[in-house]
Amino acid sequence: MKAWWLAGLERFSALNSRERQLVLAAGLVVFLALLWWVALEPALNGRARLAQQLPALRLQASELAGLAAQGNPYRRVGKSDGLDSLSASLTTAGFDAKSAERIDEERVRVKLSQVDYGRVLAWIVESRSSLETRLESASISWQGSGRVNVELVFQRSNQDTTKDRR
Repeated sequence: MKAWWLAGLERFSALNSRERQLVLAAGLVVFLALLWWVALEPALNGRARLAQQLPALRLQASELAGLAAQGNPYRRVGKSDGLDSLSASLTTAGFDAKSAERIDEERVRVKLSQVDYGRVLAWIVESRSSLETRLESASISWQGSGRVNVELVFQRSNQDTTKDRR
């Protein structure tokens, strides 16, 4: 690398004063063109392009939010019966809906025996978000070969569920 640099410096030194000024001016023009092409133009035009695309993107986001709300049949609105929603969720997940029982107005107990641990965890995560409940307590006992006995107590969330969550 040093060799070609030194050769270039020798060549540049061999030029007369006017030629050196022209070479420096050409180098400055190339540098400014690259600066414009790489840094300034994308930033300036990118803002305009994003400002133009933003309303369409917001419309798509609101359509997706609407579709997501429609696609969740277990989402509670107001004070629906938590036991019915939880039973339907259990059935959809492939568990026995009779394993859910009401403890009081706000809480439901679910008892599952000899079920797959991974399926139970996936269902717990899904039920917490789709049914807007919180897991109050859980008792999981390992039965071997990935099978567990589970006792869960879900409590209705204290959120205003008539509004969209964002």
